[in-house]
Amino acid sequence: MASQLKTISFSFYSTKEIIQISSTQIINKNDIGSSALGTRALVYCSVCSDPKCCLGHMGFIQLKEPVFNPLCLKDIIKVGEMICPRCRLFGFAEKIKGKKVCSNCKNFKLRFMVLKCFLNH
Repeated sequence: MASQLKTISFSFYSTKEIIQISSTQIINKNDIGSSALGTRALVYCSVCSDPKCCLGHMGFIQLKEPVFNPLCLKDIIKVGEMICPRCRLFGFAEKIKGKKVCSNCKNFKLRFMVLKCFLNH
């Protein structure tokens, strides 16, 4: 039984989770060296006040445009290739006369949808 895929999202943490676990927001280039992100030897951390054992703390940068995580790119492409651009159903490709086709509508252009998604961003 085929089902239609409406949206798909890949992430390690949601935006809300990233903000919750971060100790600070990085707004300008000088914030990268903030003591809220961790310290160098013999300098007290502004978050945990530990100069020796602090391994650092997470911060976040609010980006204006979406960014593809290169660690997920191959997986995104694999999943995208299973979505037919014609019927928009999620399914596995089958081969007919040596070409991959949608198992639902028999469309031949399965790679088109993934390429279109990446070119539009």
